[in-house]
Amino acid sequence: MSYWTGFLGPDRVTEPNNALTIMVYDAYARPTTVTSPAGAQTTLTYTNSPPTKTATTNGRWVKTTYDGLGRTIKTESGYSTTTVSIADTEYDSCACSPLGKVKRVSQPYAPGGTIYWTLTRTTAWAGLSAFRCPTTAAQTRICTRATRSKSKVDPIVKTIFRRQ
Repeated sequence: MSYWTGFLGPDRVTEPNNALTIMVYDAYARPTTVTSPAGAQTTLTYTNSPPTKTATTNGRWVKTTYDGLGRTIKTESGYSTTTVSIADTEYDSCACSPLGKVKRVSQPYAPGGTIYWTLTRTTAWAGLSAFRCPTTAAQTRICTRATRSKSKVDPIVKTIFRRQ
């Protein structure tokens, strides 16, 4: 059973096993508190410049930063005031999508740590995938593999790990 707010968002949901989830919203209809059936309470806070959302549960948090189009550009996680992990996403223009496509995504890294990027490029050519694998700072080996499809040509996906 659900109960609805004025903007038709559920404020509580009771599952068939009587597990109850309770949600509280702000004036912009964004969830601010979610209490799970187990009693864990997640608090969500928002900022507008830059647009961010921070979800905190039991002292651990995840902060997501968005660009002007609402796409995730950075995800940070940690506890208290300590940031443990950061992951970045960059976008590129594309005629096939009004929001563009993901250009590259960083592997999660510690603050001040080395950033390794995964660069993804797709083309409709013979089905070969190639990516550069990080081995050491001084050496990079190239790994390739061939993929074939009987019904169509697979897109090429190139993933390149680079130090920034």
